[in-house]
Amino acid sequence: MEDSIVMALFLPLALFIIMLGLGMSLTKEDFKNVVRFPKAFFLGITNQLVFLPILGFSLAALFNLPPEFAVGLILISLCPGGPTSNIISFLAKGDLALSVSLTAVSSLVTNLSIPILLNVALLLHMGETQNINLPFGRTFLQILVVTIIPILIGMFIRRKNPDFTRKSQHAVNRISIAFFVIILSLAIFQERANIVTYFIQTGIPGLLLNVGAMLAGYFSARALKLDRPQRVSISVETG
Repeated sequence: MEDSIVMALFLPLALFIIMLGLGMSLTKEDFKNVVRFPKAFFLGITNQLVFLPILGFSLAALFNLPPEFAVGLILISLCPGGPTSNIISFLAKGDLALSVSLTAVSSLVTNLSIPILLNVALLLHMGETQNINLPFGRTFLQILVVTIIPILIGMFIRRKNPDFTRKSQHAVNRISIAFFVIILSLAIFQERANIVTYFIQTGIPGLLLNVGAMLAGYFSARALKLDRPQRVSISVETG
């Protein structure tokens, strides 16, 4: 119970601070480039909304997982990456504006796609369906508060005080890495009693889902002759 409270309080604050720091590395021109050259965006969103669910359904069937684990694996493949994918893209020197754009759009679109595809998964693996309604308004509010607003504040700081932004960028990068490690460590600690058992049961298909999606994202971007930062962001957002 205490672990859940800590995560509920710390996670939004940590993500807000991280996204503020990421915003200090962005300009309006970065997002204009996403619009001017939309090929990368459309590839990324197609990978997330089409290829990744197909991979999830395929792995669940291939490994003949127990019904609840099969549905769980598929559910992972249906969900958007969220702000953490932006952090990873930034640390991996990907195209951050592309990553943020993909996260924002996929987080909203999956409010419509998850109920439909999750019901397909439930029907295939459990022989039942459920009335699933995702909170579109709440999702939009979360994206606004945790992602868009802090990024806009960071961009505003950069525009108003570029010298401060330049001097503080190294410290901001370190803080982002520290917060990311803390978030990951807390998540692992919270599930410490289940990690070994669940990994034995679903570790291989879970890893294949992650690695396979990242490789597919990277090489599909390379096939379209996208630059390295775009390849990295599409790989991270897909996987």
